[in-house]
Amino acid sequence: MRAALVRSVEDAVANGAVLVDVDWPALTPRLVEAHVTVMAYEAARTLAEESTHPDRLSAPLNELLAHGRSLTTGDYEHARSVARRERSAMLALLCDVDAVLGPAAPGAAPKGLTATGSPVLSRPWQLLGLPAVTVPGHRDAQGMPLGLQLVGHPDRLEGLFSLGHAVERAARANG
Repeated sequence: MRAALVRSVEDAVANGAVLVDVDWPALTPRLVEAHVTVMAYEAARTLAEESTHPDRLSAPLNELLAHGRSLTTGDYEHARSVARRERSAMLALLCDVDAVLGPAAPGAAPKGLTATGSPVLSRPWQLLGLPAVTVPGHRDAQGMPLGLQLVGHPDRLEGLFSLGHAVERAARANG
């Protein structure tokens, strides 16, 4: 995944992109934690009736709902305040750049059709309510897809889609 990201960054720079480093490794765990809190809290309340029939739900959904029921309103409000603060900071950054480029998942897609891989790297953008485009084109040594994602400003979707298309073309051409 890192090699695919580096290749895409190099392609972007070769095509005239100006890149700005963002310290997402420091921010991502906090945003993922806040996302899980918001998702679990809201799911537990929205699906309260369904949760009375745990035998009809999947194990992961039952776990999510149990976690959500254990959260307090204070936990939820804290997570929402993290989302509001970080959304404002990200929107300010996105006023000065076209997009944020990063991995869509920690590694390649899993083999088979039973799973899509870890959602951990999409959770920050879901929490912040920002548009993200997953860009295919790279593959690992076993031929499995490696997805990158571009996150953009919600008021500039056409530019985000165009940039995604350009990144995909470069990945397929160099890849």
